[in-house]
Amino acid sequence: MYSGYRVIEVVVHVVLGLTRKGGSSGTTVVHVVLGPLELVETKSPSKLVGTEIPLELVGTEIPLELVGTESLSKLVVTESPLKLVGTESPLELVRTESPLKLVGTKSSLKLIGTESPLELVETESPLGLIRTESPLELVGT
Repeated sequence: MYSGYRVIEVVVHVVLGLTRKGGSSGTTVVHVVLGPLELVETKSPSKLVGTEIPLELVGTEIPLELVGTESLSKLVVTESPLKLVGTESPLELVRTESPLKLVGTKSSLKLIGTESPLELVETESPLGLIRTESPLELVGT
């Protein structure tokens, strides 16, 4: 179902509900995580679905999709396409360098040093953008 999603290096602390698929393929998909989660220097596609815990992604270089996040999220030095859907808690993005799309965010959002196209759709809470250097589109704020 999620073939093609791969995480090269994963550091996980107190995680419940981690699903691993694929064996030799190394595919890792996380569903409904109930504890702190940290992904460090991921280098392939990642999809996190229904995370309910603090989330930190550092040095991501691959397509990243976060769906239905409900707690604090921090993304640092992202270098590839990023899509966040239905986030409901504080979100911080630092030094993003590739296309970014946020859909249906409902809480505090902070973007620092973005250098590529940015699209925000239906944001419903405070929004801070610092040092944006590329096209910015805000829809339904």
